Formats: sequence, C-alpha cells, structure tokens
Amino acid sequence: MREIAANYIYLPKAGLIKNAYISYCETGFWMLTDPGIGIREIQGLEFYGGIIVAGYVKRFASLFHDGAELLSVLDEIYQNQGKQLEGLCIIEGADLVNLKWTASARIRVLC
Repeated sequence: MREIAANYIYLPKAGLIKNAYISYCETGFWMLTDPGIGIREIQGLEFYGGIIVAGYVKRFASLFHDGAELLSVLDEIYQNQGKQLEGLCIIEGADLVNLKWTASARIRVLC
C-alpha cells in the first residue's frame, strides 16, 4: 500500500481537501486521510506538488485549457465516469491559488 500526499486531493464524491493523503492499494482499495492540521512526517509518505485526482482524468486531458477552472472540469469528468479511481494521477503546474489550468500544467500518472 502506498501513502501519497499533495497540496490538494480531489476525488469523486470526496470534495477538495487540502494537505491530506491517500492510502492506495493496487487492488483498488483506498482510504483518504485528512489530518486537519496539515501533514506530519509519516514514514514512506510520498509528497507531490499539485492535485491528486482519479487515474482516468488523464484520458480527458483535452478538456483542460489555459485558464480553465479545474474543479469545474473535474466535476464534469467525475459525473460521467463514476466513483472508481482506476489509479491515481497528479495535476502538476496548475495555478493552485486560483485552481486554474495553466499552459505549463500537465497530468501525470502516479499509480
């Protein structure tokens, strides 16, 4: 089981959570942990700068464009795809203050 953290996690049916981590097993089991006070040191915890999203989001990368509101696009994808994660991806290089896609943003597979 991997424990993966990021600036934000936004998964289907979970809402936007800041400074949390997800325990993810390759069988598809996952558990989201929101420590409430930020992430403490946890042995083996991987940290990525960006937003952790469901793995299938990468297939819809063409829906993102410079200035697009990330949560609106993700909500549309999640509505059509359901709750299954199909792995995890990270959105890197986006504007995390305003939660907008930038020209340098990309989606990378984590697991």
